[in-house]
Amino acid sequence: MGTLRTWLVVSMLAAQPVWLAAEPIVTAEEFARRVSGRTVHFTWNGEYFGSEQYYRSGRALWRFASGLCQEGFWEFDGGHVCFSYVGDPERMCWRTGVENGRIYATQVEASGEDGITLTESHSDDSDLPCPGPLVGS
Repeated sequence: MGTLRTWLVVSMLAAQPVWLAAEPIVTAEEFARRVSGRTVHFTWNGEYFGSEQYYRSGRALWRFASGLCQEGFWEFDGGHVCFSYVGDPERMCWRTGVENGRIYATQVEASGEDGITLTESHSDDSDLPCPGPLVGS
């Protein structure tokens, strides 16, 4: 009986998605603690993708690698970090976790499929260079 139970547990764990088995999901509190008042710089497939400045109020400022900036807000919803950006009707949600001390975020598509995964390259307390009214510094 013990062998059957062990086999069932191993089978269930093997069926779990790799990200679930390998890395914990970041809670709303942990995510806020890690990012509030910080700017996190992200890569995708090893290349710089963009940076997000997280304000303590839940406001966010995203800057693409191209220099285009978008102001928005973030909140936790159903275990995901979700962003709403000014001028963009689509809300974007991400499943987040920590790997080797760095945040990773996998986009959750409306279809339920995984989208791209961004990985933190580093974070700091700098302001993003996003000139203009209501956009940033």
